[in-house]
Amino acid sequence: VQVFAVDAVTGALSGVGAPLNTRNQPISMAITADGSLLLVGNQGSPRSLQLFAIDAASGALSGPLATLGLNGGLPASVDFDPTGRFAFATLEN
Repeated sequence: VQVFAVDAVTGALSGVGAPLNTRNQPISMAITADGSLLLVGNQGSPRSLQLFAIDAASGALSGPLATLGLNGGLPASVDFDPTGRFAFATLEN
C-alpha cells in the first residue's frame, strides 16, 4: 500500500514514505470518517484484514495495529460504519 500526497494546484502525486508491505496482496481498503484508520482486505494466503493508523499531519501509515485471519472468503469489499467503531467485509468464496 502506497500513500500519495496530492498537490492542490497541479494535482501531481508524490509518494509519502516507503510503500507499506502487507505481505498479503491487498485487494480492498477503507478509511474511517475521521481519517485516523485504514482497513485493508488481503487476498493472499492466508486471507486477512489488517488495521493501520494514519498520521494526521503526514498521511503516513503505521502498524498493523491488528490483523484478523479469515477462514475462507476473499475480502472483496471492506468499510466502516460512520462512527468508525465497526468494520464490515464482504467475503467471496
